[in-house]
Amino acid sequence: MNKTLYCAISFHGYGHIAQTIPVLEKLNEVRPDVRLVIQCAAPRALLDAGLEFGFEHIEVETDFGMVMKNALDVDIEASHRRYSSVHKDWDTTIKRAAGLLESVRPAAVFSNISYTVNAAADRLSIPVINMCSLSWVDIYKAYCAHYPGATGIIGQMKEAYNKAEVFLGLTPGMPMTELANVRKIATVARTGVDRSGWIREKTGLASSARLVLISYGGVGLPMDFNCWPRLEDVIYIVASKDITTREDFISIESVGVNYIDILASCDVVITKPGYGMFAESACNGIPVLYTRRPGWPEESYLVEWLKANAVCDELSRDDLQGGNISEAVQGVMSRERHNIVRAEGTMQAVDELCRLLD
Repeated sequence: MNKTLYCAISFHGYGHIAQTIPVLEKLNEVRPDVRLVIQCAAPRALLDAGLEFGFEHIEVETDFGMVMKNALDVDIEASHRRYSSVHKDWDTTIKRAAGLLESVRPAAVFSNISYTVNAAADRLSIPVINMCSLSWVDIYKAYCAHYPGATGIIGQMKEAYNKAEVFLGLTPGMPMTELANVRKIATVARTGVDRSGWIREKTGLASSARLVLISYGGVGLPMDFNCWPRLEDVIYIVASKDITTREDFISIESVGVNYIDILASCDVVITKPGYGMFAESACNGIPVLYTRRPGWPEESYLVEWLKANAVCDELSRDDLQGGNISEAVQGVMSRERHNIVRAEGTMQAVDELCRLLD
């Protein structure tokens, strides 16, 4: 019996990987007999950091999502040009995706959230489950509907997404009313272990030090941290590419524990509205300061949910990049934390995958 699952993951930053990994981990627990093949443009090391079991990796882009200038700003014109290129010869695009699927011959496809893989799987009569907090048709339509040719592109995207047996819409997330097969499920997120004491000891920090994680995803956001204030007993944790020579900054890589445990060990995280960081922060009980993303249509749904489920506050872009953060950081750290959100959507998604694989 064929027990191969083909998992296609968008590499539009880290968010789609963060959504998918908990489901794959749980699936491996309940169905260790399943052969997993992952198509994702992310490097193998990034996937290995989240998955503690064997899988095959096809390092090929599933989709590009939207072209980003940085973590907050979409390059709208460049995005439309790329979508126009993808859809100019739609049949060739589908054939290319189908070629990868044919080389693997899976029993089922799990996609977050490539619609071209959907269309290819349908052509090969392979069942598909989509899962995400958004669809690219909603995002593309919000930014690019006014461009020539957009109506045809939107139509092909919708048709491809509707080929899936079901689109599991994550909480929080967009309603995705453009699609006919959406079924809402609960939150999917990783949970970590609070290792703050170990982190302080390893990095030589005082036991009273408060840890502030700064994370704007895989796309990144240019920052001049030299203008940030030195706050008493506060240590900033940033990616190594953003590290400064100041002694109150340490790199994520130098901490020596996995990312989700770093998040679970922090007193506050500074980030942008994105499913991965919002869901993981709420499921680990970590306060959040967020900087809005201009025009991103998913944002209002994420922010509304986070306000109801975690300690959070908005940090304007000017304040973020100007280092005017002292009051905001102290404010969220001093507030009483919410009850931790349970990631009950993970098993709901696994049950759907098992149904296809049985």
